[in-house]
Amino acid sequence: TTEIYTLSLHDALPIFEALMGLGMCFAGGAYCTSIAAIEAFRLTGWHTTRRALQDVYAEAKNIQAAHAADDKKDDDHDGKPDVLALAADELLQRKVKVFALAVKDPDKMVAALGGLYTSWLAVQGTLRLQYAKTITLGVSIANELEKPAMSWLVPIAVPLIPPAYHHWIPALIRLTIKSGAVFIAWQLQIVISAVQSAIRGGRLAARKTLSYCDRHGYLHVADVDGLAEVIGYTLAVLGFYTQWQWGFGLPFPLNLIMFPFTLVEWYIRYSTTG
Repeated sequence: TTEIYTLSLHDALPIFEALMGLGMCFAGGAYCTSIAAIEAFRLTGWHTTRRALQDVYAEAKNIQAAHAADDKKDDDHDGKPDVLALAADELLQRKVKVFALAVKDPDKMVAALGGLYTSWLAVQGTLRLQYAKTITLGVSIANELEKPAMSWLVPIAVPLIPPAYHHWIPALIRLTIKSGAVFIAWQLQIVISAVQSAIRGGRLAARKTLSYCDRHGYLHVADVDGLAEVIGYTLAVLGFYTQWQWGFGLPFPLNLIMFPFTLVEWYIRYSTTG
């Protein structure tokens, strides 16, 4: 069984990598910071992060099991679970107690959560260095636009806003300008990342697919690397053109399917820019 599992995993990994390459090729620009965060996690101590995730997952399983068992308890033997008869505050207190007792090793749990947070701080530092030019560009654009925008927008805003709130006008204009300028800078970065991800993803997908087919006898190629380069760059051109046609996002219904990952992407961009 172990041998079969190992062989299956060995066969599935190139396919997974090829699919990841296609994803980068056709949607890498939309998730540029997420891809960079994964790379940063891998470079800044993935093994430590993986152990911490495993520890947190083990404790989460204990909590889930304790929660499910507690929901079935009927200590008063009235044929109904006890939790149904509790008020909201009593139920909260009971569940907190159950969760606290379910954690077998609190020190290990705290250390794992601390390890995850430390890894995330390292990733944020790496991303801020990587995208420093993007953020600096946005701030520079905002600084150049601030003075003319004040002279144009303040006279327009004064009649529209009650006098009691006029002292907010300069701050709101500055915030709007900076937000817009950073947005423009990020859009330029997305285009650059789309080119990079299309090339990298196309080459990865081509190389892994051809290697898999050659190893299993589906295709015999004298020069796998050479053919992979040709196919990879062809996919790169097609992938970037597709991203451009999609507005460097995802069309319906892919945007709904990938919406959780889009939220993660927005959070990473916000935290990096902040």
